[in-house]
Amino acid sequence: MCIGRFVVLGTLGQGGMGTVYEAFDRSLDRRVAVKVLHRDTADQYYRRLLGEAKALAQLTHPNVVTVHEVGEFEGQLFVAMELVTGRTLREWVKQQPRPTWRQCVETYCQAGSGLAAAHAAGLVHRDFKPGNAMVDAGGRVRVLDFGLAQTANEAREHANNSAAREATADRSPSHEPELNQRLTETGQIMGTPAYMPPEQMRGEEVDARSDQFSFCVALYEAIYETRPFEGQTWNELVKSVTSGKTKPRPRSSAPGRLRHILMRGLATDASQRWPSMADLLAELQELVAPKPLRWLAPLAISGGLALIGVGLARYAAVGFRCEGSMSQLAEIWDEERRHQVRDAIFATPRSYAKDTWERVEARLDEYAQDWIDKHTAVCEATRVTQDQSEEVMDLRMSCLGGQRAALHATVEVLAQANAETVDNAMAMVDGLPSLLRCDDVSALRERLPLPSNPEHLRQIETSRAEVASAEALARSGRLDEAVRAARAGLRYAQEISYRPAEATAGLVLGQALELEGSLEQARATLVDAEIAAEIARDDPTLAEIRIALVRVEGDRLIQAQKGHMWARKARAIIERIGGAPHLEAVLEHNIALVLDHEARPEDVLVHQRRAVTLAEQAGVSELRLASMYNSMAGTLAEVGQFEEALERTEQARLTWEKLLGARHHRVATALSMQGYIHQSQGNNREALRWYERGYDQMVAELGTENPQTVDTLTNVAICQAELGQLDTAERNFRRVLMLQQRAFGSEHVKVAQGHENLGAVLSRQGRPEDSLVQHRRALALKEQNLGHDHAQVANSLESVANALEKLGQAPEALTLRQRSLEICERVYGPKHPMLTVPLSNTAQNHRALGNLDQALALAEHAVQIADSRSIAPIDRSFAQLVLALVLSDRNENLERARELFEEAQRAFVDQDAPSERYLLSMLAKRHGWPITAPPSPTADGARRRQ
Repeated sequence: MCIGRFVVLGTLGQGGMGTVYEAFDRSLDRRVAVKVLHRDTADQYYRRLLGEAKALAQLTHPNVVTVHEVGEFEGQLFVAMELVTGRTLREWVKQQPRPTWRQCVETYCQAGSGLAAAHAAGLVHRDFKPGNAMVDAGGRVRVLDFGLAQTANEAREHANNSAAREATADRSPSHEPELNQRLTETGQIMGTPAYMPPEQMRGEEVDARSDQFSFCVALYEAIYETRPFEGQTWNELVKSVTSGKTKPRPRSSAPGRLRHILMRGLATDASQRWPSMADLLAELQELVAPKPLRWLAPLAISGGLALIGVGLARYAAVGFRCEGSMSQLAEIWDEERRHQVRDAIFATPRSYAKDTWERVEARLDEYAQDWIDKHTAVCEATRVTQDQSEEVMDLRMSCLGGQRAALHATVEVLAQANAETVDNAMAMVDGLPSLLRCDDVSALRERLPLPSNPEHLRQIETSRAEVASAEALARSGRLDEAVRAARAGLRYAQEISYRPAEATAGLVLGQALELEGSLEQARATLVDAEIAAEIARDDPTLAEIRIALVRVEGDRLIQAQKGHMWARKARAIIERIGGAPHLEAVLEHNIALVLDHEARPEDVLVHQRRAVTLAEQAGVSELRLASMYNSMAGTLAEVGQFEEALERTEQARLTWEKLLGARHHRVATALSMQGYIHQSQGNNREALRWYERGYDQMVAELGTENPQTVDTLTNVAICQAELGQLDTAERNFRRVLMLQQRAFGSEHVKVAQGHENLGAVLSRQGRPEDSLVQHRRALALKEQNLGHDHAQVANSLESVANALEKLGQAPEALTLRQRSLEICERVYGPKHPMLTVPLSNTAQNHRALGNLDQALALAEHAVQIADSRSIAPIDRSFAQLVLALVLSDRNENLERARELFEEAQRAFVDQDAPSERYLLSMLAKRHGWPITAPPSPTADGARRRQ
């Protein structure tokens, strides 16, 4: 087919007004694009096609498609124009890897230059969108499809058309257009709804500022992967756009100023937009143009250590002025961001939102001012007093860039606060990295130098931005997002094999995975990060990684030997850097967690005291110290130092009230600790009162289904069971189990504890069959999630064995007890205090089967361990009573049996101890020995301590 001198080679596409063909121009020997208007609509759109042709013919610009000819062929109008091969901007932005924000700005600025040229010629495009611009193989952008373009006079004429205004009336859902679909029907608004400015939606006059709005929508979408306005339908979009209601600030590594520039271009009132397209482009190009004052600032890592390395290229050559420090925080913590954070916090349902905002605002103000002061001082030390070299200033400024980025990431998360963010808001600002780290010049010099490749530098910048965001998200409780961001940061670092960034990203990812509960992934990630930190010669980061591995392997995965090994390695690296109290405090705290699994409360307390002393020495915040005080209170209660335990938890409560407000759920944590202390004293009635206070406060602030609330309800139910309120306890345990299943899924290991607690109360109610069902389910979940040789599996084996014994199945119970004992010996060693109870239970089982020799050997071993190691007094009493009963059965050494009987009951004179009291009563009846402790209302002979 031929159209005049153009030979048609194929069809490029169909549009609402016509068809576009690829053709060959025989006269000029070149390929062109020919747009032919549909025959049945030629009369209707004759003026418009001519308008397009004339508009394009007036323009000669490298970023606007060139028109070669306009004519008529067989009664059909056509326009021959430059043939552009490549991808539309919509296709270009979807390439992998996805273009960076900088690449998006640079590419869209080309399209913007084309629009600016059109505006200079008095033309308005009216339908700019990503599909109306092409990027060729060389990266050059052309704006296409001026089919809706009008001169300013035509635009005013159209605005007076009443039919156009009527088109803005509400449409029924069945007639709403697709948001990406161009509207060109007679009497309707012309353009594409998703990119349409509000004045065009209302059928009002459009001008160059209307194209500016559409351009900003498209660029916003390219950078943030979402459009700025809510709305899935025409009506929803019109409401959002005309009211100026934009979506919350998206998470992105793009600078805050970029969004500020785009938001001005998206103003509902056209007079508030940029004066011209050229002014908008000048602002955008300012962001991406290379500047001698711009440096690549690394970001903070977990715990407040800053990554160092990116120097200030040619910093001195431009005569840097030290009074510019405040401008460095523009778009990060200024009045606009202050209002965004305040509004986000106030929009949550937390009753303490106002208190939280006031404290967060003060802390952010303080940190921002400290940063400005430090930045100015570092500058003046070189520029004014000349006390330090250019190289040292570069290192310190780079470090401060990391702290600045951490502030940026924290504010970003707070500006999108939900209820959980408010709960953790003070912890977030409390976790901002210390500015003092930027004074340690010797440490800053140790890191590997940065690569010289500019692309690699940009990759590192992106990696560190993602890592900073991950840290802030993790502290806010948004763990899924934190893991995604940290993975992205690690991927960027690994692509260029830059070890310092790999170590930092791996540390943050490992910590986020641990918080998420993905413990094996966390361990593997941290081990890889440890190797990267070794290669990078980044000792502070290496120390932090090893400290994290103490917690993950020694505490969370209950592998004590590995935990202690990492602790030794961490101590070595801390010694190499000359000591670091803030790191040593965390290390001591994590060692205490490992020792807690080994049933060594006295040793736990020693390390907790060291942790508190070091934290106070390092100037750790009161918020962190309060958590340490509360943890110490639990250990003090365990070793019987109840007075100091109450003092410590009261210290924590008062600190939390001062920093967070009396209604914050952390205060409820201190109330629950009061309950635990009273429960440890055997005063379950007083313990229940405190647990209920803590539970009521958590319900008021967090709701009934929050995991912390559910855990507190568990403590309430345990006290109720100990007080003989078995029916009430059963109802609460069933509710806990239901809520755990709803939160974690029925196959999660967390649900196993719910089954065990319910099984225990069913046993006390005299329902062994029902109890066995619950304990078997708990055992299956633990084996499924933790493996068959885990310490927690041993506990469940004991519980199942208890239920089987009650049902008269002692041989089956003994098989499970022996397996439990083997696991404990393998995990803890043959003389560990954790073996006391399983040894005693197994001895009891043998005794019930008449195997008195085996029973005696096991009972003697249990008492030997109890006498030589620090264990809970009630566990020692149980072992002593079992041995006394075996000696009684054998009718030998009754004098020793009585000594054991008398010593054992001293440990639970004020406690509810059903198993122990039952054994006590058996011996008393058999030999007439006096009982000084009152009987327990819930004692039953078949239950063993678990």
